Amino acid sequence: MDLITRQLARALLPPRNPMGHKGSFGRVYVWGGCVGYTGAPVYAGEAAAHTGSGLVFVGVPGEIYPIAAARCPTAMVHPLPPDYDSLFREMEACAAVLIGPGLGRAAATEARVLYLLERLHIPVVLDADGINAVSTHMHVLDERRGVTVVTPHEGEFARLERDFHPGQSGREQAASAFARRYGCVTVLKGPGTVVADPGGRAM
Repeated sequence: MDLITRQLARALLPPRNPMGHKGSFGRVYVWGGCVGYTGAPVYAGEAAAHTGSGLVFVGVPGEIYPIAAARCPTAMVHPLPPDYDSLFREMEACAAVLIGPGLGRAAATEARVLYLLERLHIPVVLDADGINAVSTHMHVLDERRGVTVVTPHEGEFARLERDFHPGQSGREQAASAFARRYGCVTVLKGPGTVVADPGGRAM
């Protein structure tokens, strides 16, 4: 297993055009947040902006929009559109989408997550409640036609992989096996975070 170092990370990142501007470095869409969980999408949007994304859009439920917008000046925060197709079009106009931080576990939210995953062709990162939404619908990961990255901590990973138990040994093997089975990059978080790709490489 390779170790992720500062030098490796630098080598993997594409060079940035010193004459570029925010429109040169991609568009990212973050969908998250619900009543009681306003911080997660804000932190995710700020992280996307601070790590080099050009244009960052953060979609949140209308009831928390004023809070999220006031706390996140580095991204373009807006209320979620009411219908599935409008949200799909907003996401498809981006280079990548993050679904899940602070999203909540309402049945309607889960249905929207599954609807989008079945249709989006761009890379999607699933975090937190985005992971929970697919945990009982694993066929959606099997059928995804775009790049998928899942970022579970051990408790969330146990919901995806029923034979896994938090605290067990063999985290690298478990993450690698899951990545191969479902064709997704798996970031198993925790002490000694493991990043595994569908080809079997783990870091």
